[in-house]
Amino acid sequence: MAKLKALEKKLFRSVGDLVSKYGFALHYRQHTFVRYFQGGHASLHLQVATYPDGLVVAADVGIRFDEVEEGLCGSDSVLPEEEKKYTCTLGAELGKLAEGRRREWEVSSERDVDRVAREVLSYFEKAGLPYIERYSDIERAAELLTEDSIISVPWEDARRAVMLTWITGGIDKARATIQRKTAFLKRINDPHLGWFQDFAKSLEEKWTGECD
Repeated sequence: MAKLKALEKKLFRSVGDLVSKYGFALHYRQHTFVRYFQGGHASLHLQVATYPDGLVVAADVGIRFDEVEEGLCGSDSVLPEEEKKYTCTLGAELGKLAEGRRREWEVSSERDVDRVAREVLSYFEKAGLPYIERYSDIERAAELLTEDSIISVPWEDARRAVMLTWITGGIDKARATIQRKTAFLKRINDPHLGWFQDFAKSLEEKWTGECD
């Protein structure tokens, strides 16, 4: 186990050295490299699974808009305070962005570390950075999440779409997004439709109260 932990740390240092030129800094406890922008941050996150023979690594990028995440997660008593700082509004796995399928790397010895780090960087430059540059624009992020498609967890995407359209377009636009996402969740038989409807109801009560 100590050997695998040492391999993991070496991998994170190697990836960190490579992505630092783009302004990303390592937050090791979260397995994440972060670059801040006004009102949020972009991230490169390494998913690391440990096996007896080594590590299996995948990578994803995420974008966080603080106003959205604080509105959704700020009062969440289950999520640890430290983790609340790193929730993302939208994101994608690098392999799916680049090739339409998940991409994983195996690290079984120190000889693998530099090669895997360079390959992660290649995928990040090819697919991750363009995604970050495009959807760090909150208007574009709102458009993406409002589409009738499954990006991550459908009902969570729906909540974030409502928050984004509320921020960018006001209450009427958010109400239209609620209607669209309710219809979409019904169409795909999402088991969490009721949770989304409860969320929408709480927002409507808030909006109605503000108008009184």
